[in-house]
Amino acid sequence: MKINILLLFLITFNSFCQTNTDSVIVKNKVKEVRIFDNKNNLVSLSKYDLKGNVLFKSMDNFTSAVFLKTSESNEYNDNGKLIKKTSTHSSFKEPTIWIKEYDKNQNLLNIKDEKGNLIFQFFYDDSNFKNKEIMYSENKISQTTIFEKRNNGNEIISLINGDFLKNRKNISFFDENKNEFKTESYNNEKLRFSSNSTYTKNRITKIIYNETNGQNGNNFYYDSKNRLIKRELFDIENGKEINGNYEVYEYLENDLIKKYVENIYSLSGLNEYRYEYDYYK
Repeated sequence: MKINILLLFLITFNSFCQTNTDSVIVKNKVKEVRIFDNKNNLVSLSKYDLKGNVLFKSMDNFTSAVFLKTSESNEYNDNGKLIKKTSTHSSFKEPTIWIKEYDKNQNLLNIKDEKGNLIFQFFYDDSNFKNKEIMYSENKISQTTIFEKRNNGNEIISLINGDFLKNRKNISFFDENKNEFKTESYNNEKLRFSSNSTYTKNRITKIIYNETNGQNGNNFYYDSKNRLIKRELFDIENGKEINGNYEVYEYLENDLIKKYVENIYSLSGLNEYRYEYDYYK
């Protein structure tokens, strides 16, 4: 259970990194990012090396992490690959440590805990395509995923079986630019979920989620510099989009985020955050 909660935390945690590509962090030689709420409380702190790797990141009551304190500390090898992640979460007494191991082609092979127990194991074919993934819990296999590519790699199928998911099949479809424009998910060959994405000049502009209880989605808006300035959620009712919550980004002249406003993740209405930066000389 702790692993599953941590996986959800890591996905959420990473979603609030610099959203207009990490290369902006490198280009501006960003050393530290501090995010403050509208009461001037420090809610997030990130530290980077000159290669743009995240050395440390913490969140304290920031967006979806309401009443939670979380952090991660990272170590990298000479190739810039993450080799050790130490994560803390206010729900857990002890930190979680993940050790990552790579093959000669820099493919991720294993993720282990601090005691050397396997958490994940990955396998690849001769083209370095990941064709198998195994997840472990208490030194026992808890889930196995088999990957298959079709149509020159423009269609990826994953077959998942384990303690929590059984006979799950996911399919991702990609265009000629490797943009994922469609997904399908099946339980025992019965369609349970699908999505359709629209791209303009390789930028996602719309995604529609088709679920058993209805349709909903996101619209994405960009400025003249191709920076994401707004994401707005919507429901589809009688074929019409009914707009809902949103998040908005404002930028500095150097393309780093200046202000972030959202009511998607918060439980108390509209939240506004401002960003401050320190730079390497």
